[in-house]
Amino acid sequence: YEFQCSMKLISGGDCRATTLPDALSKFNEPRQPSAYHAIVKRYLLHPEGGNLQTLLDDADDEDELFKSKTLDTFVGAVSVLYSRMISGDDMVELLVEMRQREHAYIN
Repeated sequence: YEFQCSMKLISGGDCRATTLPDALSKFNEPRQPSAYHAIVKRYLLHPEGGNLQTLLDDADDEDELFKSKTLDTFVGAVSVLYSRMISGDDMVELLVEMRQREHAYIN
């Protein structure tokens, strides 16, 4: 997976384009992971971002429901990671938590 920061997103009701780092920096202070969910999801679905929309294209209703739930779980995990990084949590500590399946990484 290649992290492509330079793509543009339409931010909320605002019709101007912004990069993912710019959108995340507009929060001005650390927030709960749910605050980042919408912008992270838009990035991950965008063709020049995560391009995960291709997983949902041409899926039947049952498959699309499963993939949408899986995508939302993934978006939630990425939002937790961004929230923790923006809060200044140590990256090595986060990696240890992931490896040892602690806190948000239990399942």
